[in-house]
Amino acid sequence: MNKGLFDLSKKIISYDTVSNKENVSCSEYIADYLDGFGFKVDLYRDHMFGDDKAQIVASIGPANGGNGIILSGHLDIVPFENQPGWVRDPLVLTLEDDKLFGRGTSDMKVFITQALVALKKINLQKLKSQLVFILTCDEEICCQGAKRLVPILKEGLSERPLPSQALVGEPTDFKVFHAHKGIGVFHLITTGVAGHSSRPDRGTNAITDMTKIINVIDKVNDELISEKKNLDHDLYPQWPYCSINIGRIFGGVADNMIPERCEIQVSVRSTLQNNADTIIARIKEEIGKLNLKGLVSWEGLLTAPALRSSDQTEAFKFLSSYYNQSQVVGAPYVTDAGHFSDLGIDSYICGPGSLSQAHMPNESIQLSHFESGVDMIQALIEKMCL
Repeated sequence: MNKGLFDLSKKIISYDTVSNKENVSCSEYIADYLDGFGFKVDLYRDHMFGDDKAQIVASIGPANGGNGIILSGHLDIVPFENQPGWVRDPLVLTLEDDKLFGRGTSDMKVFITQALVALKKINLQKLKSQLVFILTCDEEICCQGAKRLVPILKEGLSERPLPSQALVGEPTDFKVFHAHKGIGVFHLITTGVAGHSSRPDRGTNAITDMTKIINVIDKVNDELISEKKNLDHDLYPQWPYCSINIGRIFGGVADNMIPERCEIQVSVRSTLQNNADTIIARIKEEIGKLNLKGLVSWEGLLTAPALRSSDQTEAFKFLSSYYNQSQVVGAPYVTDAGHFSDLGIDSYICGPGSLSQAHMPNESIQLSHFESGVDMIQALIEKMCL
């Protein structure tokens, strides 16, 4: 095993960078690492979701038009506290048989570590085109870190042009995706009037109002699936539709009390042709037609766009050839790459680890993926920058 890769992965996985916590210490450690290789490193700091955050943009090599490559990943991880099933310390990288365990092994700190280790195998003084790292936070919160970062980078494009192609190393089992769906998430809250259940005339049942809203959402969802237009059969042959999911519901106190409040948490999966904002506006319009007795409010609305990059670029052709992949399809989930489109960047999703391990207890990565990813990243950098 590559001891340097293991030790660096162990260090980066040890940082507790759950999205609702600070990530500054981890970002500063990586920034110092990149600085040691001669990168020009910028840390973009802000305070979001209750804690201090820092995102990294680091570059080395000449800005040669749009040539070169961006390597991108997110530093935040999903929560592990109170997640049933863990039998190991999530923040300690552990090797057992042919797997390495720890939160972020698949999603997606190992990819970031592989990219950092690959730098040791490349003569960075001979770069002919720019190599850039973009490492974000809050990707697990609907890609909001990238959403905040992109306008800042857009303002500086005239002074600091970026490569026009990027590798986003999400866990794909090294399959290559040039497209993915978008997402929108929101909470809906109905507010009624509490009271004793024996006198329903003196109260307003928030759950009853919410059942009407749920029926409307189900109706819109059925319509999205039945509509023949705006379907991406080629990109998403298994599920070409937009869809809506009601993931959580809360309401009521006791069976003999009229519930004053009910809340649902909803997510929308969208395409370029039918984006999340359009679908959510459609839901709002249908809810507005209901004869609700209480009040309805919307909270926590976040969106991230779908992606469709060219399948004719040098980076895509190289990755497809490297992994002997002929099928060109999209991924069903969302990544930061949708926001990168606003910068004119064609992004490709390909990385070590499996989506089936992401967000799971005892998250792991195959040892073969752990070791082989460095070689792929080195080859890509040499192709795009040398």
